[in-house]
Amino acid sequence: MVKYGIISDTHITENDDVTKINALICELKRVFKDVDHIIHAGDICSKNFLNNLNTIAPTISVRGCDDNIKDLD
Repeated sequence: MVKYGIISDTHITENDDVTKINALICELKRVFKDVDHIIHAGDICSKNFLNNLNTIAPTISVRGCDDNIKDLD
């Protein structure tokens, strides 16, 4: 059975507090440790954050209304 982790509306930007971003990534690593894929359902707002999710598990993303990230498709 394939397990998916689903997250959305993180609204992480490059200007956000790095300590808080790192804490969120650590928590997501814990929560998603057994998933095969992550789905981010929009409003990512940071290509860097998306890249971090990909280190946890392969990540599929959907563009949200606040996503202006180049090459997100």
